Amino acid sequence: MAATRTFMNVFACNWTPTGGTAVPITGVTALSISCKDHIEDFYGDFDRFSSSQSVTQSVQDIQAHYADLEAATKIVAGPGVLTFTIGGNAKNFPASGVGSGALTGTFAALAHSLDYSGDHSKFGMCTQNFHGSTSDGATPPLAWSAPA
Repeated sequence: MAATRTFMNVFACNWTPTGGTAVPITGVTALSISCKDHIEDFYGDFDRFSSSQSVTQSVQDIQAHYADLEAATKIVAGPGVLTFTIGGNAKNFPASGVGSGALTGTFAALAHSLDYSGDHSKFGMCTQNFHGSTSDGATPPLAWSAPA
């Protein structure tokens, strides 16, 4: 059986600050999604190996690399929602990203740590970090869905 959802091409990406207007982010070349858990091990008095574990904290972060300098100037540090659609290969996938195998991510986050770089007469690159946050402490900041 052939693998599906093997490409990580970003077809649509927007940052909407809390109480603000959506900022489209174009030219996304990479999206790094990091989901880390802190696991606490518990041992009995004479246990050599842990006898039980607990996930005490989960951290989700996304780092976006994109060439849209205008969008970078409009994104300020603060809370909001990052939405993006990823899907199949750029040649055989609809430009909208909607279709077989597409996934949409919705990430409640805090935008921070923006870096710009670029050489003379070359494409510029922006690296933006988003740190997941949740209002109730229980709902995961990153939610996935398949577009219609």
